[in-house]
Amino acid sequence: MTPLLADPAPGLVRAAPIDPSGHTMSRERLLRYLEIKVHHLIQDRSWDSIRIIGGYDRTSVASRYEKSGKLFNIERPTAEVHGRDLVVKAFPGADYVQHYALIIASYLAMTGRPADTVTYQPPGQEECRTALDALDLELDGDLVIVGWGLQYLAPENGVWNRGPGYAWQRAEVAGRHVVYLGFLHSIWGDVAGRVVARLAELGAGDVVYVGKVGSLTPGIEPNTWLATGNTSLVRGALVSWDDFFGDFAAAQGGVQSGLHVSSPSILLENRDWLA
Repeated sequence: MTPLLADPAPGLVRAAPIDPSGHTMSRERLLRYLEIKVHHLIQDRSWDSIRIIGGYDRTSVASRYEKSGKLFNIERPTAEVHGRDLVVKAFPGADYVQHYALIIASYLAMTGRPADTVTYQPPGQEECRTALDALDLELDGDLVIVGWGLQYLAPENGVWNRGPGYAWQRAEVAGRHVVYLGFLHSIWGDVAGRVVARLAELGAGDVVYVGKVGSLTPGIEPNTWLATGNTSLVRGALVSWDDFFGDFAAAQGGVQSGLHVSSPSILLENRDWLA
């Protein structure tokens, strides 16, 4: 069950903190996970209200806990102060906005502060779609590789071209035109799905998404395997696609093939979800 309370106002949803004792992370690890993601204005001050909305706005106050030393996935949601009220702006995605609201509410509760101040406004479908209109590349059947670890996959001497919130470079690999595409903000959940849809609109021939996953299979040591597959369980329904690698990847040593399980937020991945 999603931990939500009654709507406090039309269009807003109040985010209730999760129960740390029922989560798949230990309390210590969970709190550390939250601490590195909560905006410093929330950690440093108390607010009458905290509202999370969809909005990619780098002119607002950036968190001092943003990641550093990486090319991509370095940006956190920004914040805008309105007196004793705080508006937090996350990249428009239904999963991302809910996820960040749960992060804030759970952090406040775990640090002994009132969490009933936290609400979020789910972004609309059109708002989420148009948020990616800024992604504008000329693709003519190119293979697009998007996601995590691109600096290790792209040519070392390649030049990254910059766009609003993303960067890319072109290469030729085994006679195929390849575009490596990375984002400064997080892309996962429904945002990742819209990225793929946008790339198709722009003329991509194939898309390979590279990410980091955990395993639900006991005995698999973390960070020692590659994983592949072409089916995800999303909101209780199976979604499949044409596997770019075919049977090649799964046949390699050190590669696990299986079903991918998705959830709107890691905070919802408690022991009941795991079972």
